[in-house]
Amino acid sequence: MLPVMLKSAGLTMDDVKQVAATSTTIVLLLKNKIDVATEVTNLGGVEYETSSGRKPEVLLAKDAGAPDTPIWVYISNQTWAQQNPDLVKKWLAATKKGTEYAIAHPEEAVGFFEKAYPDTASSHQYNLAAWEATIPLLQGQNGFFTQTDQQWTAFTQTLVAAQQLDKALPPSDYYTNAYIGA
Repeated sequence: MLPVMLKSAGLTMDDVKQVAATSTTIVLLLKNKIDVATEVTNLGGVEYETSSGRKPEVLLAKDAGAPDTPIWVYISNQTWAQQNPDLVKKWLAATKKGTEYAIAHPEEAVGFFEKAYPDTASSHQYNLAAWEATIPLLQGQNGFFTQTDQQWTAFTQTLVAAQQLDKALPPSDYYTNAYIGA
């Protein structure tokens, strides 16, 4: 989405110098090696704040010319899903129930995560802040997992205009809400 955001400000990729990072770009930002970092919404800001003690300035892509697209999606093989619709519906229902529980009990959810992934979990402060920053992003305007033709049309048309996609297919070729609700 960077080319799209730059275009909305009257800039192109020629106006910026890109720096490749092997992991998070926040470390480079904190060391003043770069001026701006493109990061995951719910993690970049938290990493910056917990590492520096300062609040970051954040510009969301949707506020800078990019379409507001679904962030949390679950993907399956279309043929398999069509052959196992009850299983897909039950899996989504269980995932929704677990997500709602984790939202209502953030400390407990983070504790489960830290116990399950002790070697990859960061500090408890970071993990909790990252989860709390993730919570508002989990549910779209139409509930958990639900996507719309309007979202996919805006997204694919933007990708075509940015020459990131040759042609936009009908939205139904990209998603379905058929398995939501058990």
